[in-house]
Amino acid sequence: MCCWKCWIKTVIPIAEVPAIVRVVDSTPQFVVANPAKKQPEAKDSVTPGEYPDGTTFEYKTPVDTTTSGEKDVTVVVAKLNGQPIAEVPAKVVVVDPKTHICGSRFKQTTTRCI
Repeated sequence: MCCWKCWIKTVIPIAEVPAIVRVVDSTPQFVVANPAKKQPEAKDSVTPGEYPDGTTFEYKTPVDTTTSGEKDVTVVVAKLNGQPIAEVPAKVVVVDPKTHICGSRFKQTTTRCI
């Protein structure tokens, strides 16, 4: 053979191994801005039922819940022994306390949702 490129082209695969690839998704989580409030639950930013029993969920970095706005977060999904399974990008939407959440719509008002 003349070079490694020629050798690579002549390699014959020994076996094909089928694999199941599961794509996981995130769910936007809505929380009210409150400086005294603890961190939101990381499991509420993903679908816990898509993971094995005993899986743990935590945010990679703390979520700023003191100011309103859309926060990009990463949920670290790990087995019970702490070994990471995946890192799932998600969003936490921190809303002003005066904002009413009506389904997927927001109204900044003190009246009821319509």
